[in-house]
Amino acid sequence: MEENICKFLPNYKADNEINIINLVYETKCNEVDGAVKRTSTYRMHIVIEGEGVLNVSGTSTELKKGDVFILPPAVTFSIENTQNIKYIYISYLGIKANYLAEQFRLDKNGTIYHDFESLLPIWKSVFDVPNDLSNIRCESILLYTFSEIGKRFFVDATEKKFSSAPEKIKKLIDDNFSDSTLNLEFLSSELSYHPKYISSVFKKEFKTSITDYIKTIRIQHACTLIKQGLTSVKNISHLCGFNDSLYFSTVFKAKMGVPPKDYIKEHTAD
Repeated sequence: MEENICKFLPNYKADNEINIINLVYETKCNEVDGAVKRTSTYRMHIVIEGEGVLNVSGTSTELKKGDVFILPPAVTFSIENTQNIKYIYISYLGIKANYLAEQFRLDKNGTIYHDFESLLPIWKSVFDVPNDLSNIRCESILLYTFSEIGKRFFVDATEKKFSSAPEKIKKLIDDNFSDSTLNLEFLSSELSYHPKYISSVFKKEFKTSITDYIKTIRIQHACTLIKQGLTSVKNISHLCGFNDSLYFSTVFKAKMGVPPKDYIKEHTAD
C-alpha cells in the first residue's frame, strides 16, 4: 500500500457497544510532519514501519515499528516523522470505549505500549475484507489488541473489575449518565454511601471529580449521537442528561474546543 487509505464506516451500533468511526492507513506522515491535530474520538494506532516522535502536552515519546498508542478524545498532539513512519489507526466512540479506557487506566494524554509487532498481520488484514465487513473487522482488532495488552500488563483486570467502591460508583454513573437527576444524592441513595465518601474515593481512584466525569461521558455520548446523524442541539442535550441546552453548549465547547453547532456542521456534512 503506497497511498493513504481512509474509510468512514457506517455507524449502526447501540451506545453500549463500540462505534467505529473511521479507519486510516497513514503513509505520508512526511507531508504533514509535526502538524498539530486534535482528537474528537478515541484513536488506537499501531506503527507499521519506520520511526517517529509523538508529542502530547509537552511530552515527547519515540515511536517505532510495533508500538501501539491510544489517544482519548480532546487531546492535542503531533507526530514527527524521523524515519519514514507509517501507521494505521482506528477511531471509535461509545460507552464500551469508556469502559475499556477505565479498565486499562488509559492516561488522559495518551498511552503507549511497546513491542507489539506480532499484531501487525492482523492489523494489516483489515484492508483485505469487503467494505461492508470492515466495521466488524475493526472492532475485532480493537478488542483483540486490548486483550493482548491485558495479557501482558493487566492480568488481574477482570478479577478487580467492579469489585471496589469506586468501580461500583463509576458503573452506576455509566449506566445512568443520561438521567438528568444523576448527582451525588442519587448515587448516595442507590449505593448507601455518604456523599462525601463517594466524592473522595472516586477522585482518589480515577483522578477526576464525579461532576467532571459525568460531564465527560455525557459529551462523549453527544459526539456519538451527532455522528449518528442527530443535529438538534436541544434534543442532543436532553438525550445526554442536560436540562439546559445553553449549559450543554458551554460544557461541550469546554470539552471539545468548539461549540456543538460547529461540531455538527463538521461531522454531518454531505
